[in-house]
Amino acid sequence: MPYETIAVTPDFIADPWPTYERLRGKGPVHKIATPGGITAWLVIDYDLAKRALTDPAFSKDLAARLKIIDRLLGHQPSDEPVRPALLGLDPPEHTRLRKLAAKAFTAHASATWRPRVEEIVAGLVQTLRDAPGPVDLVAQYAYPLPVAVISELLGVPEADRGKFGAWSREIMDFQTPGREGAAEVANKEFRAFVRQLVAAKRAQPGPGDLLDDLIAATEDPPLAELAGGAPSDRLTDEELFSMIIILLIAGHETTVNLISTATALVANDDGLRERVLTRPESVPALIEETLRFDGPATVATMRHTVAPVLLGDVEIQAGELVIVGLGAANRDPAKYPEPGRFDPDRSTSGHLGFGHGVHFCLGAALARIEGEVAVRELFRAFPGLVLAEQEPRWRPSFLRGRLALPARLTATPR
Repeated sequence: MPYETIAVTPDFIADPWPTYERLRGKGPVHKIATPGGITAWLVIDYDLAKRALTDPAFSKDLAARLKIIDRLLGHQPSDEPVRPALLGLDPPEHTRLRKLAAKAFTAHASATWRPRVEEIVAGLVQTLRDAPGPVDLVAQYAYPLPVAVISELLGVPEADRGKFGAWSREIMDFQTPGREGAAEVANKEFRAFVRQLVAAKRAQPGPGDLLDDLIAATEDPPLAELAGGAPSDRLTDEELFSMIIILLIAGHETTVNLISTATALVANDDGLRERVLTRPESVPALIEETLRFDGPATVATMRHTVAPVLLGDVEIQAGELVIVGLGAANRDPAKYPEPGRFDPDRSTSGHLGFGHGVHFCLGAALARIEGEVAVRELFRAFPGLVLAEQEPRWRPSFLRGRLALPARLTATPR
């Protein structure tokens, strides 16, 4: 079956759904040309996407993938050491690192954060009440909530919490034309910040937060070994720094976009607004449908094949780049009838909004709580909320997120 190569243009970023729908009629696998000059296979079929997310023939090994990218771009391989974090490793190394952080993000552990999330949201709502004129619900609401939560979870001092947002945006929006070197600079500055954070924590340990636990796993003998774990559970300092960076980035980026997208959907639909106001217990279902319908991760992080693979009618050779289209798969009509219709009452079971397999989003349970509380309490406080910008401006990224969400707030129902 023939495939097409699509370009990542501003129009595609703003509205990829017509392109996915057109491509689906021609086949389940196509190619995508990124602004960085890389062309990769793009999987848009739900069943094949799940396979690519779980089949070990699709590797996340960052060091190997960078060599493939250098070859494709005609670059000489870099002598710089590769410092892969969770998103750039395969089992068993991925398993070893993930389990050191996983206990802080279980459903039970995340549930214990609900009162604190509600407290932070209450403070943000009060700040919005006191704000003169229109507000930006991304900068003043959707962003500060998850940043506060992940910072408290990792023990980041309040004075330092404003620093990593800009670095994160540069790293995640690395394909912005004219900003090619900004991600590298941001990564170096972010890493220097984390080194200082760890040094300060070692000098003055805190109340036993996640960062304390991760630092303890670098000690000799490591905490994991003292507790009966395997000696291999020990973290090196470079692994520690990489893990903290990815936790700080992933701990807020996805949730910011989830909250802002769900807020816009409700604000633009009187039926959804009425649902949130009169049936607040239904907000979790609305969050799940948001993740399926227009989730914050439109694609999974890149993979490469380590063996020849047949996806549908397309044979992919070893050593080729593959991108799994999570957003496209979540709108596969073979899985979700009328996929372009937002329906909080539909079964969203199996959606790929948080990925699938061993790389399933570590903080999914916490993100769901933050999204639910943020949307419910925002419309409870401002039932007449009106968006001041009807044409959204999207981030130049594979992350699906608004640059801003201007709104006029009123406690008077519409």
